[in-house]
Amino acid sequence: MAPMRTVLIFGQLEMASAAVAWGLRQCGVDVLLQETVSNGDLNSFSIWIRANEVRRTISPNAVWWYRPSYPIVPLNVEQSDIDFVKREWVAYHQCVVRDLLNKSAFWVNPLDNAFVSENKAYQLHIANKAQMQVLPTLISTDYKDIISFARKHKEIIFKPFTPHLWITQKSFVAASVAASPGILDLKTFNAEIASLCPAIYQKKIDACADIRITVIGNHYFGVRIEAVHPLIRSTPGMWRQFFGSRGVKLSVYLVSSSLRKKIRTYMNAMGIVYCAFDFIEDSIGTLHFLEGNQSGQFLPCELALPELPMLAAFVAMLFASSKTFDYDSIASRISLEKFIASVDTQEISKGTKLSPEYISRE
Repeated sequence: MAPMRTVLIFGQLEMASAAVAWGLRQCGVDVLLQETVSNGDLNSFSIWIRANEVRRTISPNAVWWYRPSYPIVPLNVEQSDIDFVKREWVAYHQCVVRDLLNKSAFWVNPLDNAFVSENKAYQLHIANKAQMQVLPTLISTDYKDIISFARKHKEIIFKPFTPHLWITQKSFVAASVAASPGILDLKTFNAEIASLCPAIYQKKIDACADIRITVIGNHYFGVRIEAVHPLIRSTPGMWRQFFGSRGVKLSVYLVSSSLRKKIRTYMNAMGIVYCAFDFIEDSIGTLHFLEGNQSGQFLPCELALPELPMLAAFVAMLFASSKTFDYDSIASRISLEKFIASVDTQEISKGTKLSPEYISRE
């Protein structure tokens, strides 16, 4: 009898990690969910090293690096010791992760490559090399350069490097203000604002649709997103944020062989096996590269379009521990719809710890 396969999910406990864990367990895989090295199914990781032998608490077949958190300092640490203990936990975290990297486990995505592929400027550089259409872009804090760029391209989009959400309270009502792409208002923009925070500036084009292409190993899943509400149409490149709303129309997008070749060139250059790509489609059908998110979400796509078996594909990739795999044999029993029907998703969203007994409950 073949030994049980083990998959380690290093990441936050949320719908995506819970769904993948559920799918793997349906396939008989031993799944370990770890939000940090000290919080999860394993209380700790140990590494024993002696002459000609290294032994570990776990040697997984595959690792999914899904937005993990750094370790939290225990509450009973003295105030004067917090800085020291925090550094020790971070060093331990890095030690454990590096040790796992030295094993032959299949990583989604390989750690060093994942970090590099998050670099926005490098993404544009690699997309260019892969023969993708890239929008004219400026990354700067220089007011003169930004104004010159804006005058050349008439309308430009301001984009932050990272997502952020401010929560304010006014008249006892909480309001959320998000940092997200939008048209730069040159009437209020000045040198002080430009120098306060670096940003990405891109030429605005008239979009007919946003295109999300999720690549899971050697499989491609495309979604076309059309804005039908005028307020949503004013933010091209961000229509995917409105999945599930009546303000957008979604349909399956067939990924051409030529685009697949360009995407494969990009992913090989980045050294990654999973990525969610975002493009803008203009009036003549040309796709303009926006970004490649190596930790992008895929469940909203399957939720909106159940005919895209993305959960089954992701589970099959981790099960096979390879970017080359087939998911047909499990697609009939592994789906987002079946996952939602089999577990209490409200409890998952609250951060309930998912034991094997809980997650596999029918």
